[in-house]
Amino acid sequence: MEWYAEQQSTLTRPAEGTSGGSSICVPASAGFIGDKMKTKKCSKCKTIKPISEFNIDKQNKDGFRGYCKSCKKIYEGEYRQTEHGKAMRKHYFQSKKGKIAIKRHQQSEKGKNARKRYKRSEKGKATEKRYLARNLNRIKARHVINNAIRDGKLVSPKLLLCRYCPKPAKEYHHYLGYEPEFWFAVAPVCIDCHRNSERKIA
Repeated sequence: MEWYAEQQSTLTRPAEGTSGGSSICVPASAGFIGDKMKTKKCSKCKTIKPISEFNIDKQNKDGFRGYCKSCKKIYEGEYRQTEHGKAMRKHYFQSKKGKIAIKRHQQSEKGKNARKRYKRSEKGKATEKRYLARNLNRIKARHVINNAIRDGKLVSPKLLLCRYCPKPAKEYHHYLGYEPEFWFAVAPVCIDCHRNSERKIA
């Protein structure tokens, strides 16, 4: 009986609008209603789900991916934990395309909300605590410079040109380090040049 039930699920029937003798047939379990597919069987979890649970894939005959979104999420999570997955993820985030995607996500409402949730979580608080412990002098140096700009003791970097290129400056760079004796040893730089930590003022 089990074998018979399994065979019934894979039988074919005439397509909508054709006679019983037509050679155009579709799987009986494909879930066609009229000329549109409404349900599909996932190739991984073997569950029949609404077609909205499958991503579009134009390479497949039916136009949708073989496995559902839930199985895709599980597979991607497992792949990211592998050595190859970690290496590929790191390579993508360091690429130009990856950096643009990260910036776009951070500026979106979804990204902002995710960042707020992370900061409020125990993991986020622990990460911030470690960052403060490792970068205490760096944080103090930035506060000193910001206070000097606010009090008019130092010109705003936005009124100057970058020391490394012709672009307008956006912030100050502590080119000698963040020790207290070097807090005012700064140079105006643009964001791109500031990110290049290997460049030093001659």
